[in-house]
Amino acid sequence: MKWNSIILMVCTAQAIFFLLQKTNVLPLYSINGAGSFDNIAGFASCLVLGLPIGENLLRNGTSLQKWIVITSKVVCIIAIVWAHSRAGILCVILWLFLLYSPRNKQKWLFVLVPLLIVGLLFYKSDSSKGRWFILQRSYEMIAEHPLLGWGQGGFKAHYMDWQADYFQQNPASPFAMLASNIHHPLNEWLAITIDFGIIGLIVVTILFLCTLSYAERHPSNLSQMGKHIIILLALFSFFSYPFQYPFTWIMMVWGALAIYHVPIYRHIKICSVMIITLVLLGGFHLYSQWRDETMLEKLYEKTNLGLYDKAMPKYQELYPQHKRDCQFLFYYASNLHLKGQEQLALQKAMLCKSYLADYELSLLFGDIYRGMRCKDSALFYYQRAHYMCPSRISPLYEMFNVYRDYEDKAGCIRLKSIILHKNIKIESKETNRIIQEVANDCE
Repeated sequence: MKWNSIILMVCTAQAIFFLLQKTNVLPLYSINGAGSFDNIAGFASCLVLGLPIGENLLRNGTSLQKWIVITSKVVCIIAIVWAHSRAGILCVILWLFLLYSPRNKQKWLFVLVPLLIVGLLFYKSDSSKGRWFILQRSYEMIAEHPLLGWGQGGFKAHYMDWQADYFQQNPASPFAMLASNIHHPLNEWLAITIDFGIIGLIVVTILFLCTLSYAERHPSNLSQMGKHIIILLALFSFFSYPFQYPFTWIMMVWGALAIYHVPIYRHIKICSVMIITLVLLGGFHLYSQWRDETMLEKLYEKTNLGLYDKAMPKYQELYPQHKRDCQFLFYYASNLHLKGQEQLALQKAMLCKSYLADYELSLLFGDIYRGMRCKDSALFYYQRAHYMCPSRISPLYEMFNVYRDYEDKAGCIRLKSIILHKNIKIESKETNRIIQEVANDCE
């Protein structure tokens, strides 16, 4: 009861934080304003998974407590709708349906859920088209390695190459203006299938169905709460990436504990040592993670500010610990390139490439090879970046610069024509500067 109250308080605090951000009372923590989360996906999943907790508290609280819980739930729902989270809105409707629907819920679910999905897809049509494109490329990846998948991190390591190959073969595709730098398929079930194959998907599905079956065979208020948490999490995972956030894992475990009637609810004292130990270990892990992230952000900032000499000793010190960290390797390679150490930069960039297929990394490869006076390799990677995200102008501009470096007038004129006739997705000072510079060149 107390733990459920704490979870609901956390969710409500996030909702209030978000609403205060939206009304300009508090500053934004992220670009989109998502409470203390970096993205709407994490924020919406937090609030959605808190709703069944509130429902459980309604059954056992006093009159005052019930009014507080109702208010909290309303605040959470308002925040979800205001955040324009399609996955969140769908989950809210499904949760209300599970609570107040007729007896034949399964029958109605087969009608309701597809209708809601179709309606919400039209709500953000461009976003839906972009997701459909990702889905198509993801199915192609699954077809390549259907049973065991690409291995952990397989999507992140390979997807952008598949996207680049598609646009290289289909340059006039209508999806070109929608494609962006993607590291997750925006669907946890799809991510499991790509990384671990159909076998991995079957294992997870069996665990999910067995858990729901147990809840049906052992009904109680507690198991109903857990069942709703698991169902909402499964549905949310079809349209987003909630498992990128620790809170989601906590809620999944909490829902499972409720379903299987694990006695920590009734015998907290017996489990107090274990709980305190887990909290301390988790707290230490989070602190260590925060400390490392803070340190790395300061290091990356030095690179961005041009303090390459000051940053280099720290990169060398941290390399053994972070040699599998894509972001660290990218910035390390960038720092080496900007210091003119191209061979070492290429080495670190190649290591990064084994874990990550990425638009920015392709641009960095182009910069490194340009610094090494390798014209063909530089052009290859700039072109690769262009095919990864065809709507962006930077790769074309860098190709133009390579041709200009080698006084290749024919290449300059060809790229000039492409740049000046290109549809710009998002106009900015930088894009205007590039267009103006290119327009005035090769006269």
